[in-house]
Amino acid sequence: SDSGKLCGPKAANLGQLKKMFPEQVVEGLVIPFGIFKEHMNKKMPNRDISYWTFLNTMFAEAEKMRTNGVTEAGVENYQLQQLEILRKAIKVMPLNPDFISQLESQFTTILGNKNKIIEGIKAVWASPYTERSFKWRQKYLLNPENVFPSILVIPSVDVDYSGVLITKGISNGEENDLTVAFSRGA
Repeated sequence: SDSGKLCGPKAANLGQLKKMFPEQVVEGLVIPFGIFKEHMNKKMPNRDISYWTFLNTMFAEAEKMRTNGVTEAGVENYQLQQLEILRKAIKVMPLNPDFISQLESQFTTILGNKNKIIEGIKAVWASPYTERSFKWRQKYLLNPENVFPSILVIPSVDVDYSGVLITKGISNGEENDLTVAFSRGA
């Protein structure tokens, strides 16, 4: 019931599987969408606006540029430059002390090396603003600025292969188009 509300479907489904098969599913934790948004509402360093306002201002400015006849390539170039600024700022974003405290006190045994987890959290939060991710959202979403990552943190499992099957034509809209994302080894 939390899928799409508090976290993504993969995390919600894993939580459901953990409840049904506690011995067969690894321990883990979910960092909900709201934690990301809470941090994005913080003021950016050396600026008088929040990360979220910076993002939305960029989209508003891009729309003005289009209205004023700037080529789509020019608009995209501006947006990619702004997203690079945002991505770099997120990667050095100070995390809320309560969030850090919660990670330290409740999840130490699951997470192990906290510093790597914190770097990973920031990297995931910055990832929607890569050129590849941005271009995909521009093509398929009406509101590409409204991306709220939730994060599933689980220990690595020694596997030969792992991955996710995405259905319903993620790249071209065709029902029979399937995309498979997988990794070889842990």
